[in-house]
Amino acid sequence: MSVLFFVAIVFQLNAQSDVSVSVLKPKGIIIDGKLTDWDRPLNFYEEKTGINYAIGNDKENLYLVFTWPDEMKMRRAMSAGWMVQLISKEKKNKFKVSLTVPGIRMNWIEGSGDFGPMSKRVVENPIISYYKSQLSALEANGFKSHLRELNLNETKGIRIAIGADSLQHIIYEMAIPLSELYVQNSTIPAEVIVLNVNVNGMERPSFGNGSGEGFSERGGDRSRAAISGGGRSGSGRSGFGSGRSGGGMSRGNNRGNGISERGSLFEKASFRQKFTLAANF
Repeated sequence: MSVLFFVAIVFQLNAQSDVSVSVLKPKGIIIDGKLTDWDRPLNFYEEKTGINYAIGNDKENLYLVFTWPDEMKMRRAMSAGWMVQLISKEKKNKFKVSLTVPGIRMNWIEGSGDFGPMSKRVVENPIISYYKSQLSALEANGFKSHLRELNLNETKGIRIAIGADSLQHIIYEMAIPLSELYVQNSTIPAEVIVLNVNVNGMERPSFGNGSGEGFSERGGDRSRAAISGGGRSGSGRSGFGSGRSGGGMSRGNNRGNGISERGSLFEKASFRQKFTLAANF
């Protein structure tokens, strides 16, 4: 076997392994902001954004679920905003759609506590409750219905619900009708779809030295100042099949590492994952 032939085989295997297959959900999924209908642990984890996620579909809908096991990175997404983008470059089924979740100014909530192991037994994280009360709609672009704005908890069409898991980490659950992506037909398209997720960086606070010193080592913004973010996300990397649930911000003995970790919250983060729809019904 020649060296060039061997390299070609390795390249082909690597290219194929980069494409996942959506999880078959023949009975569909109830969009309620819960993980009840999903296998756990979720089978994707991406470190820079801190997102644990999964992709599924049935004959009518594409389903997406995202959660943040890292509380600091969860707060970055909530306060700075983030975007889900789906792209297909296949000529007959070409599309580029997006759902943008706006950032919500998150003032520190009195009495919300530290959310340590004991405090996570509360009914719902008050920060998530406040966030849901302030988030009225998402921006939509590129869909067949020409939808421009999506309200939470819609019962038809594109649907999204927000909830929390047992550890009070936020959950975004989405259902996108395939008819919003493709011309309606009786078969599931086999083309590769690219999922892009972009998380904005938080706005640097005006106090401190700009390295994130305004944040507590124990997680959360202890200042009275609001934090918000903007801008589009940069590049990142994706993980596949790890199913890791992730964890909180490292509290190692090296204080410099903690500052670096907090400083990264002011930077944009993104990843992409290629996948195909499950069609074996």
